[in-house]
Amino acid sequence: MPRLPAPISRLVFVIIALSLPGPALFAQTPVSRREADDYTFARRLYDQGDYDLAERQLRDFLTRYPASPRRADVRFMLADCDFNRGRYATALEQFERFRIEFGASPHDDDALFRIGQCLFRLARYQQAADAFSRLLLAYPSSNLRYEAEMFLGEARFELGQLEAAARSYEQAAQGSGKVVAHALYSLGWVRQKQGNYEEAISAYQRMLQNDPSSALASQARFKLGECLYQQKRYQEAVSSLSQALPRLSDPQLRANANYLLGESYRALRQFARARTYYQTITSEYRSTSLAPHSQYAIGLTYVDERNLQEAQRAFAEVTSKFPESAIVPNAEFRRAIVLKDLGNRSEAERIFALVATRYPSSDVADDALYELGVLAYNRMAYEEAERSFRKITYDYPGSDLRPQATYMMGEIALARGASDSAEVYYSRFIGSYPTHSLLPNAFFQRGSTRFKQGRYQLAIDDLTQVVRRWTSHALVPDAYFLIAESRYALGDYAGAAANYQLVIDRYAQSALVGQAYYGLGWCAFKTRDWAKAARAFERAKTLATDPQIKSDAAVRIGDSYYNQANFTRALAAYREASEINNSDPRAVYYAAQSLFQTGRLREAIPLYERVTRRFAESDLADDAWYMIGWSRLRMDDYAGAIDAYRHLVLHYPSSEKAPEAQLGLGDAYYNSGRFSDAITAYDDVLRRWPNSEQVQGAVTGLWDSYLRQGKIDEAIERTERFIQANPRKPASASLLMKRADWFYSAGRYEDAAQTYRRIADEFEGVPLPTSPVFWEASALAQLGRRDQAIARFRVVSLEPDNPLAPDALERIGDLQREAGALQAAVSSYQEYGRRFPNSSKRLAVLAKLGDAQRDLGNEAAAEQAYRAAAQAGPASAAGAQASLSLAELMLKRGGYDQARRLADSVLVSRSDESAARAQFILGEIAFAQRKFEDARLAYMRVKLIYSSFPDWVARAQIRIADCYREMGNRAAARDSYREVLNTHPSDSLGTRARRQLELLGGR
Repeated sequence: MPRLPAPISRLVFVIIALSLPGPALFAQTPVSRREADDYTFARRLYDQGDYDLAERQLRDFLTRYPASPRRADVRFMLADCDFNRGRYATALEQFERFRIEFGASPHDDDALFRIGQCLFRLARYQQAADAFSRLLLAYPSSNLRYEAEMFLGEARFELGQLEAAARSYEQAAQGSGKVVAHALYSLGWVRQKQGNYEEAISAYQRMLQNDPSSALASQARFKLGECLYQQKRYQEAVSSLSQALPRLSDPQLRANANYLLGESYRALRQFARARTYYQTITSEYRSTSLAPHSQYAIGLTYVDERNLQEAQRAFAEVTSKFPESAIVPNAEFRRAIVLKDLGNRSEAERIFALVATRYPSSDVADDALYELGVLAYNRMAYEEAERSFRKITYDYPGSDLRPQATYMMGEIALARGASDSAEVYYSRFIGSYPTHSLLPNAFFQRGSTRFKQGRYQLAIDDLTQVVRRWTSHALVPDAYFLIAESRYALGDYAGAAANYQLVIDRYAQSALVGQAYYGLGWCAFKTRDWAKAARAFERAKTLATDPQIKSDAAVRIGDSYYNQANFTRALAAYREASEINNSDPRAVYYAAQSLFQTGRLREAIPLYERVTRRFAESDLADDAWYMIGWSRLRMDDYAGAIDAYRHLVLHYPSSEKAPEAQLGLGDAYYNSGRFSDAITAYDDVLRRWPNSEQVQGAVTGLWDSYLRQGKIDEAIERTERFIQANPRKPASASLLMKRADWFYSAGRYEDAAQTYRRIADEFEGVPLPTSPVFWEASALAQLGRRDQAIARFRVVSLEPDNPLAPDALERIGDLQREAGALQAAVSSYQEYGRRFPNSSKRLAVLAKLGDAQRDLGNEAAAEQAYRAAAQAGPASAAGAQASLSLAELMLKRGGYDQARRLADSVLVSRSDESAARAQFILGEIAFAQRKFEDARLAYMRVKLIYSSFPDWVARAQIRIADCYREMGNRAAARDSYREVLNTHPSDSLGTRARRQLELLGGR
């Protein structure tokens, strides 16, 4: 609504005349009849307002009667004549002299009041306020106190001291007469000016209740209507303005009242009645400034009614009828908006452009530019749109559309694919307009842009701002969804799942719920929670609106069951997925895979074949051919397998499955006994894919094919040719390793050692499955060349990254111990403990250290090593061996109870050879204590319970014979020794049995 023009901005209270006391009060001294008549004549002229004639008579009176007792009255009236004739400076001087000369006069409060009025009329408002304040202080009971309060309020108002003015008006309103109406009217005016409409309304209503017939009543009702309108109390505003209108004589006020009535009815959505008042102005008050505004308002009523054709005509009439009005740009802008809504975008753009160029200084020029930019953006004329938005930001620095223009430049950059520029604009918006309503949109768009750029953590930071600061914003579900997507991209599947779940739980009606379930399914899938994945994908399949997501979710349900090895449900899911989207090869392929996994190969093959026929160009066609080959190979249909594998290799030579198919082709030939063809197929793997994972299988197949033909020399010669043609290739090294391993397993240790040495020399740095130097050392050890073996084991043991380094050092100790170099063995085992404290064999090596120390006679050191190894407990092999060695040590020292506890602990924990040894030690303990019958029974348990360990059985048998001998049963002893001799005729046990038989006098 425009600011209403008014004929007066405020009604200033003025008191023209003062009522002077009668002569008796001021003149007690008798005067002559002539003097009394002259005074009465001048006084009556003054009272009648004939100030010119009164002044002459009063001056004559002073000339004739300079000593008259009425001189003070006359001087006061002379000053007041100047005041009433508007000679305020002269009057001010006269009143001030009066107060100096007649300070004790009863007229002093009147004089002080007039001084205040003179100063007010001379616009000396602070001095006026001071004068009225002095009067109120000096004469609190003066008859003029309410009028003085009124003028004090007026002076304070002019000084801008509105609150102080209001207090004075409130005091003045406590009086009586005309001053009350003026005071309340002014109080209302001040409160209205302050925007305190409720108190303004109260003041105007009090004034109308106090003096409804006041000359100010009609204007008070008008002002009351203004305030009620501002408070949106439109019906009350209509009532007040309707009462005021007939009594308003001023044309401008009548125009104002009509306009406010129109605005009130428009606010009440009584548009036809509103137009009646607007039209009154355009017809009866056409010359007022409100006429073009009223015509404009008529257009707005039609817009409110969605009568757009009439609206655009009404706006057009503003321009045609009032071409010079300042409202014309607004009307043209509104007309363009209406035309845009009517679908006439080209004409709308023309008018927007006209407003922007013809009225660049209008308050709608920037709006027009913005609309031009939006229209251009919507028709993807991004360069044109950017010019409009950029012009707003540069040419209209105070425009309230600068934030939107900056934001839209980000949108344009995003639409153009210039994500870096888009981010710059969104960042500029965020930094420059921290309280703007589009701030959440800017954070969201910047976060979305950063997500597309792969800057996921920054995207999360922006999107988190949206969900935390604007919890009810329409973009919050989208923000949560993108946070989930970002966390998924970062591999934070738990965080992603939590945000997908938020979308599902809080925004159940959102179109994003289906996608959220899909994302939730993928999170579960990535974390291998297959059951949860299946449930989520099932919901996604049901709720997703995107056909691609629905189709993929259906396949992923099958994948989830497949990964649970629930192939029956997987098959059902894949079949349903195929019905949802029969153009997706995955559903068919994985249905076949499910059948394959359940061994239903004959049913699987037709589905694989469907993939190869219908989806020959898909990524799964080569996989399907491979699976046909594999299925037929498993069915022993070697010819069918050969056909499938050959088709794959021939038609999909770049496939990742090609080397696998070539290897499978070799296997099919091999299994069908076509070893020469198998050799050719395996050789192709080595030749065409020497770096593939299939090389090892091809090497094995190639070697085995030659061996099956008994062609070991040809195998060596053929593989040697490959090695020579492919020096330093992993495949060549694998072939040599295969050859060396065969030599080793065949007991050809010399050939094995030489081949392993060749591998180490020729393929240094080539990744190999194991260390050739270690196995060279092992072959040398088998040949009895301990020193050479130890030297090669030492090479391996010093390689920090070689996983066989601990084993090599252990073997060094073992070889040294075998050679009787016990101190060297001790050093090697101790070095092992220092260098490989976390080795899984550390305790076993500790036990060996104990054995070496024992053999050296260092029983204390041996005991320490055994006890350290035994800490693993008898449940472990190393702990059991250490416990038993410690038991033997205790037995040797006579610590029978301790030895028995150790042996028993192993016996209850194990059932292997360690248990047999433990049982034997229990017999040894009883024998040492000369409890021969107990010992014999213990040894018998070894023989009967641990018969699968013949060495311990033989030892126990000899000790049984020893028990019989000690108990004097020579016949039983001889039988037992003979039993040992029969089973061990040539080893140390047999030798001992033979010697005992000789001592007993028998064979």
